[in-house]
Amino acid sequence: MRDEPMRDNFPTQLTFDEARSIVDTIAAANRLPTERLAIARTHQRILAQDVIAPMPLPPFDNSAMDGYAVRHADVAAGEATLRLVGDQFAGRALGLRVGADECVRITTGAPMPEGADTVVIREVVRVDGENIAIPAGILAHANVRRAGEDVRTGDAILAPGQVLTPARVATVASLGIDQLTVSARPTVAVFTTGDELVPPGMPLEPGQIHDSNRELLMGLLRADGLEPTAWPTLPDDPVRIESMLRDAASSFDVVITCGAVSAGEKDHVPALLAAHGRVHFWKVRMKPGMPLLFGGLD
Repeated sequence: MRDEPMRDNFPTQLTFDEARSIVDTIAAANRLPTERLAIARTHQRILAQDVIAPMPLPPFDNSAMDGYAVRHADVAAGEATLRLVGDQFAGRALGLRVGADECVRITTGAPMPEGADTVVIREVVRVDGENIAIPAGILAHANVRRAGEDVRTGDAILAPGQVLTPARVATVASLGIDQLTVSARPTVAVFTTGDELVPPGMPLEPGQIHDSNRELLMGLLRADGLEPTAWPTLPDDPVRIESMLRDAASSFDVVITCGAVSAGEKDHVPALLAAHGRVHFWKVRMKPGMPLLFGGLD
């Protein structure tokens, strides 16, 4: 099971970018099927469709602040006193209209009344019953979010291959989209290797160490939205390694192993894959992790 025969058949010491390119190419040739899910189930999944905005965001002109909706023409010349003609809170539009020298009390997110084009924040006005004193220096269109300011109807929002982060899922929800097509999650088996490994909580014999890489790999995979399965530790026995890897390869899309891929007497995985599977690359110019092996089995 020595590794010398592989040296003439496979390029060694690839650059990191070369190795990553090979991984990308092989992955693209082995795409998983897609599934349609409610957006609540798509967090951290991989998008498999284009998302085109079916509506603008914001969907209507609205106030960005609590204050008073006014016509800028009434306050452009300086200080002005306007008459309060109604209240528009966030929610259903009440069909209010602002005429000359009038204003409407408005809250953040509320639709702009007809005729109004500017919002004066409440902190700078003086209220005297139904009369609202507006200071000088109010800018036209201040504190107003225009319809379509963030997204216009027909804009491309997301593309296939993107990870559905919470922010992206929220954007989809804001557009009224309740389902997305995503790639199926790959099934992943995780092995660590070596006769020296002992599970945490078990006593150590001389020469043994606790298995920490299993938890590292499982945690990293879960952080990427996967649901990995931890398999028993692979022993330093080529027959048992082959049997266990074949079992995993027949049941999982991806098998991740840690250890047994260098050039030592007990590093059996490279020769096993060379004899019974496919080696896409072996050894990458990086530290740590130079003897990285990427291949296929069954």
